[in-house]
Amino acid sequence: FTNQYFTANAFVPMTTEKCIDFMDKYLFNDDTLLRNKLMVKQWIYEPGLPANCPHILPARFAQVDSQRVAFEKDLKAQSLKTAAWSTHEWLQFLRKVAHPLPFEKMSDLDRTFKLSVSSNSEIADEWFRLAIASGYELAYPAMEDFLSRVGRKKFLEPLYMEMLKSAKGTDMARAIFAKSKENYHPLTAQKIESILNAK
Repeated sequence: FTNQYFTANAFVPMTTEKCIDFMDKYLFNDDTLLRNKLMVKQWIYEPGLPANCPHILPARFAQVDSQRVAFEKDLKAQSLKTAAWSTHEWLQFLRKVAHPLPFEKMSDLDRTFKLSVSSNSEIADEWFRLAIASGYELAYPAMEDFLSRVGRKKFLEPLYMEMLKSAKGTDMARAIFAKSKENYHPLTAQKIESILNAK
């Protein structure tokens, strides 16, 4: 159906109503009962997700969360079962773990998983956000290096915003930006500068 739709309508103006008509004819074979059963109009026109939206149980995230809770209590980092974790599972852990996290816990994570020198920018960015929130200054030199090398706004803006939550962090943000701004895309530099000036 998708191939047929794009072939038939290539370079042709399209409206929602024309699309639904096309679906009725070629996808549902004019079976409006089937279309209504699938709640097509609710998916297209109504806010939120219709009742027939599939609900996926994120089993692997649930496992990450259970380990995170145990780590926040008394589990040591070396006992975390992370060998098969994807980037998404690491992000789940770092985003959901307590902010701030005590120094001992931060240090344990860093020693065990070398998060301050992670070569994965997604993980590094979340780790540095946690480091700022936790006042884990041992990660700051690596974070400054990260901010001088990485130019994507999606990584830079959250870190600068996190730094701006404290007076000491604001001073650090301004110092890092002054040294690193020439490495940023002009629009990114302009955005970060506007954030800093608004503080």
